[in-house]
Amino acid sequence: MAFSTKRGGGSWANSLLPFSSNNPKSKLTRKSCRRFSLKDFIFANFFTIELIVSLIFFLLVILREEFRAEIFVTSAWFLWNRRNAVHFGRPSLPVDSICSRAGNYLQEFLQAQIEEPIPIRLPPSQQWRPPDHHCLKINFDAAVFRRPSKAGIGVVIRNNAGEVEGALSSSIPMAHSVADLEALACLKAVQFALELGITRAVFEGDSAVIINALLHGAGAFASFGNTLDDIRMLSSVFQFVEFIFVNRGCNSVADALAKKAKLLVGDQVWLHDVLADIAPLVSFDIH
Repeated sequence: MAFSTKRGGGSWANSLLPFSSNNPKSKLTRKSCRRFSLKDFIFANFFTIELIVSLIFFLLVILREEFRAEIFVTSAWFLWNRRNAVHFGRPSLPVDSICSRAGNYLQEFLQAQIEEPIPIRLPPSQQWRPPDHHCLKINFDAAVFRRPSKAGIGVVIRNNAGEVEGALSSSIPMAHSVADLEALACLKAVQFALELGITRAVFEGDSAVIINALLHGAGAFASFGNTLDDIRMLSSVFQFVEFIFVNRGCNSVADALAKKAKLLVGDQVWLHDVLADIAPLVSFDIH
């Protein structure tokens, strides 16, 4: 069987493979189509091309500046807004002013982020404060010693000038709990004040449990309940008495006296004076 190579008046190879035509009209028609297609493409994508070219230009400019990423993003935002404005027929920003406008906009934004320094507020004073002129202030504290198994009590009495009227350091057996020791320290302070004939006193301690119990009449069923009863009974002798809770920073002298009791047996009392190594703490409180 024979096959024909004719198809539509021409070779089948010529109909499938690329061929060049010698017809000048055919070449002109193809060039015109290409020219018109390019024009249509540019016109249809004018804003997109403008955006890309402008972004490349701005990118080349800002690579040498600070805040490169910020300027680039801001410029892109302005270009995109310009593109939308032109597309919808609204007033638009000129292209040649976008770079400077982006820089000004970014500068305003950065200045708005600068916060004025907030003045640092120092915490309230953590130091001891002198009493009123009509009474004395008595600080007390307790310290625990692991070896030997005993505890110490420290009491200091000062006037409104911060001068020491009396001080006490006492060694006692270890109690059931720290709260029991603090209650015993408070009782010792009240007894010491009465022995010196003080009638108007402010007692300060750093045990919130004991001070709150004295102020609110609590602790009756606690292990230190009997000690609190003794404190209340003796306190009724004073013409004026007050119990105040303070932090450890306000109770440093009494704490040092309580720790001194580790080397003592019984009570050690100082009148109008204090140990040489305790004196700096007293001076620190009044200066």
